[in-house]
Amino acid sequence: HKAVLDTCAYLETLGFEVTYLPVDKTGQISLEDLSQAIRLGRPGTKDRTILCSIMGANNEIGTIQPIKEVGQILKDKDIVFHVDAAQAVGKIPFHLRDYPADLVSISAHKMYGPKGIGALYIRPGIELDCQMHGGGQEFGFRSGTLAVPMVVALGEAARLVSLDLEHEMLRLGRLRERLLKGLEAELGAVGVNGHPSQRIPGNLSLTFQGVDGERLMMSLGQICCSATSACSSGQNDPSYVLLAIGLTEEQAKATLRIGLGRFNTEEEVDFAIEQIAQAVKALSA
Repeated sequence: HKAVLDTCAYLETLGFEVTYLPVDKTGQISLEDLSQAIRLGRPGTKDRTILCSIMGANNEIGTIQPIKEVGQILKDKDIVFHVDAAQAVGKIPFHLRDYPADLVSISAHKMYGPKGIGALYIRPGIELDCQMHGGGQEFGFRSGTLAVPMVVALGEAARLVSLDLEHEMLRLGRLRERLLKGLEAELGAVGVNGHPSQRIPGNLSLTFQGVDGERLMMSLGQICCSATSACSSGQNDPSYVLLAIGLTEEQAKATLRIGLGRFNTEEEVDFAIEQIAQAVKALSA
């Protein structure tokens, strides 16, 4: 995610060396690549890896990374393991007893909570520098008075989303397949980006060959979707996520990201199939 990439870029200006792992065509990293990238030299030198950061689930193509396996590789190597779980928590089961992570970052609005509040889990024994100086709140990690109503809302959102998570995963998976099969019935083969099975259930990234994604999105007046990540909106460059999995710039610009959520119905999916198919046919004519 750009939030992590930009932070890594800043760390490089301070003299840190960052290794960026490639992904395969499904968007997953290679565990062998990770193992080979780890440096186990003398502590306090550049020959020693101190941190590994992995995105639990990708926000554009929905691919879930092998977090458990990564944790096993890092185990007992004195490497802090950070998981960006903003797109995972609330969409798939995510229990700390199963995911051996030292740091886990989440965001409330990804699970129907308010915008502007998030949380960082810190495993006991992990020492972090102070993010913001001031009154010493949050045990010295982040000074500043907290917005208590938003904190409570984050907790309540997490509680509510956990009540029916497995059923909701199955429901969203069925809606996603209904949408994909409906579009394929209308348009023929449609390019699906991301892992075919290891993906969050409500995500569908589709490439419509030869169609401009921005024009397609703008022609769907009654459907909310995106041509790229919302975190990269306003940029005309093709998605770096789609380029990383092997799409050409033309293919990346012909891609729509569709998200299905708690309030979507079969009727809405059928309406989306009709509208998207009509728009694609019109732009392809």
